Amino acid sequence: MPEQVWRRTRTRLARSAVALAMLAVFVTALAPEAGAAERKHALVPMKVVSDVLDDTLLRALTQVLVGRLQSYPRYEVLPTPQMDLLEALMELDCVEPDVKCLGAIGRREGGEMVLFVTVTRKDTGGFALAYELIDARQGVLEKGGERT
Repeated sequence: MPEQVWRRTRTRLARSAVALAMLAVFVTALAPEAGAAERKHALVPMKVVSDVLDDTLLRALTQVLVGRLQSYPRYEVLPTPQMDLLEALMELDCVEPDVKCLGAIGRREGGEMVLFVTVTRKDTGGFALAYELIDARQGVLEKGGERT
């Protein structure tokens, strides 16, 4: 294997490992508090969005996210919308994926909650994973945060 190809592959694998580890840690923030017995909420997980990761890795991250969410009894995880986010926003006359517009997408998909995750590169060279858990019925942010 040529050295240049090996370096690219190694870099991509390292990014994948970091992103997957961050995602696993972050999903635990969505777990309900101990003893919280309540009905299931229909949750629409949006595709993970990033301008620093390639489409293959974003699909893998989205699959990991959905798999982890399905392990929580609090959520009935609905299918991830296949429509491109930009397309969905344009249909709703939205400029950016804010809480109001993401809530509207969630309602359109039959959800009560929407999970929106982005991955960005930090100035220090690492990655930051930000999430927003939105109550689609009320159009408000229920939880949000960032992990680095």
